[in-house]
Amino acid sequence: MFLDLEKKITTYFPRAWKQNTLQERIVLHLKVQYYIRNGQLITDETARSLYYADLKGNVLSSQCCDQEGSFFQLAAYALQAELGDWSKGKGSYFSPHDYFPPWIVSRWGSQYVLQHTPGLHRELTGMSARDAALLFIQEACSLSDVPLTFYSMSKGKKEQSVSVLLGLTLNGLHVYEIEMVSGKQQLFYDFFWSSIDRLTFQGRRFEIKADPLGRSKLVLHTRSTLHSQHVLKHISNYHRVHLHTRCPAEEFQPPQHRAGRRPREVCIRDSTDPDPDDSEDELPAVKSFLDKIRQCRPDLVGSLSVLNPREREGQEVKKSACADFKEVEMCVDEPEMYVDDPEELRLLTELLEGVSVDGPPLILVPHWTEFFL
Repeated sequence: MFLDLEKKITTYFPRAWKQNTLQERIVLHLKVQYYIRNGQLITDETARSLYYADLKGNVLSSQCCDQEGSFFQLAAYALQAELGDWSKGKGSYFSPHDYFPPWIVSRWGSQYVLQHTPGLHRELTGMSARDAALLFIQEACSLSDVPLTFYSMSKGKKEQSVSVLLGLTLNGLHVYEIEMVSGKQQLFYDFFWSSIDRLTFQGRRFEIKADPLGRSKLVLHTRSTLHSQHVLKHISNYHRVHLHTRCPAEEFQPPQHRAGRRPREVCIRDSTDPDPDDSEDELPAVKSFLDKIRQCRPDLVGSLSVLNPREREGQEVKKSACADFKEVEMCVDEPEMYVDDPEELRLLTELLEGVSVDGPPLILVPHWTEFFL
């Protein structure tokens, strides 16, 4: 269990320690209590390096056999973060067992790993150690058994051995049953946060009520009342962290990996533009309409702006706002939003042929509009 920093450390020691009769040494381990995908939220460099080290240890013990490709990419990120750029002539410059789970090395062999991993490492040349570590954190959290904290439990009240593992994940709770003969873990329940109705404990009895269970409930037993109380508190705080860090955001990408998504500026030019010729930056589908508008209605060319559908719905335009309006920007970085919206092209067509009184309004802008793709 994780220590409560507000309590004395002796609270967690057995009674024999207080009586000076304990023969065994008490060992404390440094572990991550709350996992998050976005390493940028960890602002302290030392804390981030410890978080990286914890995830790497979990990766080396991972059993996600259906995601072998992820382990090779993770090894490349780790090599870049720890050793820097790949250089020719290094030979075997790393040990496969330091970057791959044992079953990967057994299945493919050390020679295969040493032959194919450097190519992935070479592709990351020029990336900083910080960026490589952030990508490692992001990729490692995609493995189901890496950002995971286990609690040992039992199914029966009188059972002395551990028969069930309760796992806290980024998305909820996992319940694993341990096979008595082989000792392997088999996933029995996967409860998402949104499906959990209630968690309660009474003494060593720990109950889970969730949607997949229907009207029944899952009853487990912890090692002690203190253990039950700690598990419930950890789950509650973990869910709170999940709510605070689940804000939709783009996955982290280092600068050199964003080249394909670099914004491109597209302008609808003003009629006073010194170069009235067609621009390479103008959208082809819009340019043909603009050409017709320049010929038929030159007085409106410099005051044309097309709103995207989200901005157009329910928006009322005041005349006083138009007088002070200088420019409009539209960011297009969502797959469902298009600059060449059929509805926008229809509006341009109506401008040529006459706009219906009942149609949606057009916003008149005295200058030009920028579109960012």
